[in-house]
Amino acid sequence: MPHPRARPACRRSKSRLTLPARRPKCVKRMKRAMCVVGEASMGASMETNASSILAELPHAARENILARARGKTLALPEADDARVREAAGILAKDFGVRVHLPSASELASDVSRANVRTAIETQAAVRKKDPAKIISHALLSDPFYACGALLAQGQVDAIVGGAVATTAHVIRTALHTVGLAPGVSLVSSAFLMALGTPT
Repeated sequence: MPHPRARPACRRSKSRLTLPARRPKCVKRMKRAMCVVGEASMGASMETNASSILAELPHAARENILARARGKTLALPEADDARVREAAGILAKDFGVRVHLPSASELASDVSRANVRTAIETQAAVRKKDPAKIISHALLSDPFYACGALLAQGQVDAIVGGAVATTAHVIRTALHTVGLAPGVSLVSSAFLMALGTPT
């Protein structure tokens, strides 16, 4: 499930919308949560794009990214998408990231469904909501909810999704399984797009 990797949450004033000078606590937590990423390939392969982007970064920044990514476990809920499977291979090969792609058998298992139920009930209690209004047979086997439950348990470090699923579904899953930091009520999202030709 941050979902996440976006601009800091905004706060409203009577006259205008302003951004906080410092990143709120929710950003740090939601970095571990759902991320909304839009990817557009304009004739170039994903691997070429990733390599070229890394190559353009300063050496210190590139090494920092690689060091922080190496050894982490990333869940990719949209395992049926060819782009996601290609990205999984790149992450494992070039970044040393362990990738979790949920299988159909895993999603149908009693353990996974029980984990989802527990995650939803936990966050519903925090938000003082009735979990019965959230939990359904379909959601218990939804890959985003299954991965969100793994994140809530600390079995994965982050989730990346949104190649197929809507922004609303990604954020809804994050709220239902991972939740927000105390005192935070607003979530924002952003899209990162790799274009073949700079605009």
